[in-house]
Amino acid sequence: MTLSFHATSVPGVLVATGPGGADGGPEPIYAAGDAPPTLRGRLARVELFRLAGQGALRGLYRAPDQVMLRCVQGRVWAVAVDLRAESPAFRRSVGVELTVSGPGLVVPAGCAHGFVALAERTTVLRLAAAEASGSGLRWDDPALAVAWPVTSVMVAPEERAFPGFVAPG
Repeated sequence: MTLSFHATSVPGVLVATGPGGADGGPEPIYAAGDAPPTLRGRLARVELFRLAGQGALRGLYRAPDQVMLRCVQGRVWAVAVDLRAESPAFRRSVGVELTVSGPGLVVPAGCAHGFVALAERTTVLRLAAAEASGSGLRWDDPALAVAWPVTSVMVAPEERAFPGFVAPG
């Protein structure tokens, strides 16, 4: 199993690709030896998000440490938002469509991440190097200007209550 990691416009945010599981063979989701050094051997939590239907949106979650997102059913648009004040990409976001046979998204510490279902039956796997912080930011915060590819979303009540972004300092 070999995963490859490709840079995006946001430093540290990587798109993970690997060989597909042809003819029923295994497809890599995570392999410690292939993982970015900051995630390698440090899994603290593995979670499944079963999204309620097309337009179901989760996040934006603050990442206390690195996470990797993979789609294991359906299709999802995953985003990472750079919240690191010292980063040249501060407040910039990148989005990637994840599918069962497509890429994964690696989000570094100091960034936020979220995802929205593009298909009725969508399940997202999240591998995290730290326990979830439970904190987040509004998915539609104009200060972050995340480009979501959907016009109608369903957001969980606890995530609707996430605060807007406040710049450090």
